[in-house]
Amino acid sequence: MINKNLKIVREKLGLSQAVVAQKIGIQQAQYSTYERGDRKPSAEIFYKLVKTFNINVNYLLTGEGSMFITPELSKETLQFKIPKNSRVLLEVED
Repeated sequence: MINKNLKIVREKLGLSQAVVAQKIGIQQAQYSTYERGDRKPSAEIFYKLVKTFNINVNYLLTGEGSMFITPELSKETLQFKIPKNSRVLLEVED
């Protein structure tokens, strides 16, 4: 599911795979494997995607909710579902 949601977000932003990859510091070929579903992004890459593009974690993991973080989604009230068999590292900044 993450692979499809990554593609939807990228297309919504009007960006190419090469631009997304460059912004998070990886090669386009590596990013392409995430969208195809051949590989899952590491926790570090997942974090960079969310942080760089202001993506709602819930949307990225499940396809539900707002695609992007809005002012209404403060970090104190943000809730999300993690699908079974998923492992995600979440880092909280003070």
